[in-house]
Amino acid sequence: MKEEMITSEQGIRLYAEVGLSENTFYRNAREGKIRKFLPDGRQRDALYNAEDVRNIVEIYRRKRKGRVETIRTKKEEQGKTDWVQGGDLPYLLALDFQTFGIDEAVDISITHTWWKKNPYMCRILYNVEDRKDIWGYITMIPMKEETIFKLLKREMHERDIRTEHILLYEENKAYSVYVAAVVIKPEHHAFLRTLINSLFNHWCDQYPKIRIAKIYAYAETDEGWNLIKHLFFAPRYDISERAFELNPLQMNPSKLIKAFQDCLKEREASLLQKD
Repeated sequence: MKEEMITSEQGIRLYAEVGLSENTFYRNAREGKIRKFLPDGRQRDALYNAEDVRNIVEIYRRKRKGRVETIRTKKEEQGKTDWVQGGDLPYLLALDFQTFGIDEAVDISITHTWWKKNPYMCRILYNVEDRKDIWGYITMIPMKEETIFKLLKREMHERDIRTEHILLYEENKAYSVYVAAVVIKPEHHAFLRTLINSLFNHWCDQYPKIRIAKIYAYAETDEGWNLIKHLFFAPRYDISERAFELNPLQMNPSKLIKAFQDCLKEREASLLQKD
């Protein structure tokens, strides 16, 4: 029997009936929870599997009525992501000590001022049953490129970053961001993709009002080097042998980056349809 397919507008209406948002619909599609078909290979003409949409809607409806305790996958039951909060800092610092050692970890008094100025820089991954059990985090700081280049040249250390170096995200602007740290406990490395995706999902939700133009990183460790290569950053040997940059809008073989680009196309298509 041929599968029933529906448009994004129809799917979003079904979601809206139970209080689910348009962003949630597109996120579920990106995560593969809703199968998608491109009739002419164009994102704007995408069709979605009706059965997948109705199953998610029904599960959410039953959950709201208290008949289902959880609809999350195994990974989502174990780990969750969020922006760092003030109460997380001691446990984040403990993870830094464990990872970098006391001498290399940036003092909590410094990082606290960072996140007070811009609360959308550090994304943490933690045990859903106990937020104090932080498994990892990513810190990406929006700054002027002249400051980022100083960091990449190692003319400036992360601990020298001050609040005046950090930019606030404002609408109708594009930003360059510096990857200050990517930390994940070895036993939870499988969740690194979830953590990265949560950042890209946030940036997609803000698009096109806020745009990420360039991501810069320094390959300090072998693990960092491998992640940079996995996401196909381009080397910036003119800056440093360990300096790399990524334009998230350029063609990229990484599945993570492709998913982000697909999300942006869906956002654009959705906004065009509204117009």
